[in-house]
Amino acid sequence: VCNFHAADIRAGGQGAPLDPVYYNALCADIGKPLAVVNISGITRVTWIGSYGEMTAFDTGPGNAAIDEWVRKHGGMHMDYNGKLAITGKVNEQIVASMMRHKFFAQYPPKAADRTIFNEKLEHLEGLSLEDGAATATAFIAEAVAYSLLLYLPEIPGKLIVCGGGAKNPTLVRFLRQRLPDIGISTAAEEGFDVNALEAQAFAYLAVRRLYHLPATFPST
Repeated sequence: VCNFHAADIRAGGQGAPLDPVYYNALCADIGKPLAVVNISGITRVTWIGSYGEMTAFDTGPGNAAIDEWVRKHGGMHMDYNGKLAITGKVNEQIVASMMRHKFFAQYPPKAADRTIFNEKLEHLEGLSLEDGAATATAFIAEAVAYSLLLYLPEIPGKLIVCGGGAKNPTLVRFLRQRLPDIGISTAAEEGFDVNALEAQAFAYLAVRRLYHLPATFPST
């Protein structure tokens, strides 16, 4: 059991995301429709409808956008607990400019490479360390909000945030500000084992493959 990315591409997909069917199983007892947003190097959303139907795609930038900024200008690996972003000021004009990337106009399913937004992230140059972190964080949240409101079949009543981004309270706060009508919680708040989710997802995919069940789907 291996080569999940390659198998998805051979079947006509883009190699990612691969975990939607696992989230569908994990959230079986949670009210629908709901969405799971996984914020890692990039960000992807899985939407699950009332009858188990799924839509999944990459929404755009993830933690890499913040990490690259603070590494370059602060010599740090990441904005720990979002402390820089919370003390900075978001430049909404720059966020709006970065949102004009062609990726956001593409209809899903779609997958992004973490480097495709590098050109837009150059717009942060000239900002202070804190303001740049705040603006990069707001860029992630805006891309999620834009994608959810524009491309999902139905607005979810609940949004569960997982991945490294769920450990950034400033990013979660920005998501709540931009999606005030959706209940937002983190995977930890839902009782999920946040450090094992990725491993669990691939173990689940392995079992599905052993039982000759599909791992990915045209809508994901």
